[in-house]
Amino acid sequence: MFTSHHHRRPVATALLALAAIGVTSGCYVRPSAPDATVRPVTRATHIYGDSTLIEVKDELRRLRPGLDVVSIAGTSPCNHLTAMIAAVKHGDRVVLAFTGVGALGQTGSCVYGRDSDRQLGRSYVDDIGKVIKAARNPHDQVVIALTPVWRDAMARSLNVRTALIAAGDAWNIRVVDAAAWVAPDGAYSETAPAWPGESPQSNGVVQLRGPDGGHQCLTQSAVRTLTGPSCDASTSPGVQRYALGLAQAVSI
Repeated sequence: MFTSHHHRRPVATALLALAAIGVTSGCYVRPSAPDATVRPVTRATHIYGDSTLIEVKDELRRLRPGLDVVSIAGTSPCNHLTAMIAAVKHGDRVVLAFTGVGALGQTGSCVYGRDSDRQLGRSYVDDIGKVIKAARNPHDQVVIALTPVWRDAMARSLNVRTALIAAGDAWNIRVVDAAAWVAPDGAYSETAPAWPGESPQSNGVVQLRGPDGGHQCLTQSAVRTLTGPSCDASTSPGVQRYALGLAQAVSI
């Protein structure tokens, strides 16, 4: 179901190499095929993220019964550090799914001053590194899930994506491209050819992205509370596809 390659190198070297040549390597994992099989989690597993996780959380919980989903709009890894560190110290698995866009109000205050387009990827690496350091077995306990890039914040999205792929390589931590069926390889697209079972437009494609170019939900405004609501996956192919990607990241 997955393809990956593993080797180690210093974080700084990996970041520079990826930034320079724009390729993926190391512990980057791209799901090879969608799988909608319902699989209860078999160990204590927590996934942390922002508003893009909020909109898929109901479908993700359906696909992975028993999964603990912690999603607050506008947050970054630093907002959840205490909980994530406690979880890995206890031996639990932690999956991180942050877009690299949110820094809203008080939820984003922990990245203020280090959240420019260029700085944010480095900030994420620094903060996730604290979780790695606290884990008993980082390769087994910590998974990074790549999220769909945002149309109007492309520089931030790609900066974070590149930094996380490189850091996963250096740390020997799996970085799963959970967005592979929404924004493959970090590319932005409003539509994609319909899958079997999806309801295509007259030209055979489905709409994947919401009006704001960031979220996937087609039936509600991107303006939501800090914790919800979730989105009905049956109305939004992008939500369904992203949930399938995250489900594979949870179960890798």
